[in-house]
Amino acid sequence: SSVRSALNAAFGDHFAGTNNVLAIAMGLYVDGREVPLDSEALIANFPRGGQRLCLFMHGLAFDEHCWESSNDGESTEFAHRLEKDFGYTPLYLRYNTGLPIDDNGTRLAILLEQLLATWPEPVEELLLIGHSMGGLIGRNACEQAAAAGLVWPQLTSMLICLGSPHLGSPWERLGHVTNTALQLSDITAPLGKIAAARSQGIKDLRHGPDDNASAPHGIAFRFLGSTMTDDIDHPLAEWFGDGLVTLGSSTSHPIAGDVKSIRLGGIGHMALLTEPRVYAQISQWLEELDHG
Repeated sequence: SSVRSALNAAFGDHFAGTNNVLAIAMGLYVDGREVPLDSEALIANFPRGGQRLCLFMHGLAFDEHCWESSNDGESTEFAHRLEKDFGYTPLYLRYNTGLPIDDNGTRLAILLEQLLATWPEPVEELLLIGHSMGGLIGRNACEQAAAAGLVWPQLTSMLICLGSPHLGSPWERLGHVTNTALQLSDITAPLGKIAAARSQGIKDLRHGPDDNASAPHGIAFRFLGSTMTDDIDHPLAEWFGDGLVTLGSSTSHPIAGDVKSIRLGGIGHMALLTEPRVYAQISQWLEELDHG
């Protein structure tokens, strides 16, 4: 599963375009299996149901298993804690991270509309939490769905983005520069062709999404960024960021609307998925929403 996710990150757009058996289909997954979006399957896979749903969206080259905690003691998984503390039924998205962000945004917008139409109970609230690329796809889906007049954005309370490169990823920009340099020499040109084969999903991370839009009315956007330095004001904090995404890119909010951001120190990019301080901030944002 992890190898397939990595292959889709690199070549997912090619897989999808050629109907390759390795291509990952976007869907909700439980125990490694896709759940059909019909009432019978949803009841069987989510027997406790619920009217408050939380969708977790993984990042580039990963799948839903990245949200699992390796702690042998009391579970620190965000899903379990959100279910216990706030009553959210956790749902996990799996998708082809090699596809263009716009394409995945469209697919997610349609999937959520289907989900709400077939969920066994009337949905009162939908919460979206995305890590890295997952946050960008969540943003894109919210904007597309709101523009199309779909129902689910009206029930979506908040989108939380953890380490999402809203201004693009410097590492993908570096890959673009490296590829350009490789093409300058006949000797290195073959290597450049391999580097240029990066999927559209990866290339989309270079610039980040279009920020000329406003947050869909009624949806709160929350951006959380981190730095590997303990001190977020350290001169190197902005440069290193969380190891993959700079602080500025993960916490910038040039879009209009209910948008807030916070910076945390001493947390790497993948640690954002299970770090207790990250959950504490998520919890605070949700409490503010409930009492707002």
